[in-house]
Amino acid sequence: MSRKVRRVVIIVGGVAFCLLAFWLAHTRSFEFAVAEHVRDALHSLPAPLVMAVLTHLPINEDPAAWIVRKAASVGFFAIVGVLARALAGGRIVQRSKREWLVFGAAVAMSAAIEIYERPEPADDVLFDLACGAVGGIIGVLALRLFRRS
Repeated sequence: MSRKVRRVVIIVGGVAFCLLAFWLAHTRSFEFAVAEHVRDALHSLPAPLVMAVLTHLPINEDPAAWIVRKAASVGFFAIVGVLARALAGGRIVQRSKREWLVFGAAVAMSAAIEIYERPEPADDVLFDLACGAVGGIIGVLALRLFRRS
């Protein structure tokens, strides 16, 4: 596959992936389908532990659905970072700069979503930006794990 074709495939695939992710987030169908399983898992944990953790998080809804949405967001941000790295191709030679690109793209997507969702409480915004940072770190680690030798 030529570089140009590869780039087009990455762009079209990335746009399709983002559209699907935004549609799932908008309809909330994914999170409510998976939340049932998370809810069962939460009920199997000691109640004092669950309450101690959940009371320190910015949750204003069903905790199981919130956990699923945040986990999906982290995964989404990781994939956005990896897509940014794929689009850059070989143009960025230094490994640390490639890793900063992955991390930065994930956090930038998180920030863009926060701008779209404004106004929100500061603790929600900071937590969501932290999800972007975690997604960026996961993207960097995934690329390190699967890099070509």
